Amino acid sequence: HDALPIYSTVGLYGGNFTVRRSLWEPLPSAKVSDDFNAVLTILSSGYRLLYESGAISTELYGRSYADEFRRKRRWVPECLRALTLHPQAMFQRGIAWMLWPHKLLRWATGAILMGLILGTIGGFLQGHVWLLPLLMAEVAGAALFFIGAIAARTRISVPIATAVFWFFYMNLAFTLGILEFMFARQRSGWVSAPRVSASLDSISFPPSKEAAS
Repeated sequence: HDALPIYSTVGLYGGNFTVRRSLWEPLPSAKVSDDFNAVLTILSSGYRLLYESGAISTELYGRSYADEFRRKRRWVPECLRALTLHPQAMFQRGIAWMLWPHKLLRWATGAILMGLILGTIGGFLQGHVWLLPLLMAEVAGAALFFIGAIAARTRISVPIATAVFWFFYMNLAFTLGILEFMFARQRSGWVSAPRVSASLDSISFPPSKEAAS
């Protein structure tokens, strides 16, 4: 227990985490992220959320770009709805310092970039020629995005272009998720990503602390 939850994290893996019984809260709705709601409950109560390297969980899946897009688009409004249950976390000392840069501003990156692009185009059309280098960089970024999109459809990887496509495509998912939350278009439930099967013999686990010693 710590009044100031530093040395903590603001994320957890939903498939493998442990929480004190006294801190557990039942979900009020299927539209609330159970993982993020648990995070906010723990931190708002003055406790820390710690990473345990000895806890091992294995998940095998064949997630595609489309699967990841749907997951992030669903996840953001669920997290924002959880945040409405713990609004004090956005302004609580210690928690806010972790929450804003790691979660809120990251989800808003797409909207910030869209505002920057529109502002650059508008300013250049109004005669601010000093914006030309920034506009050219944005055009180059758009070109890399489309190259990366074509590469993704053909299941190949193009250096830089694939990374640019991934960055903008995932931020588009975040932005759509925010809009769905704002206009109450969020749907409950989700489609599970396809899994791939493998025997435990094919999975390599890190050595235990006992074995290491």
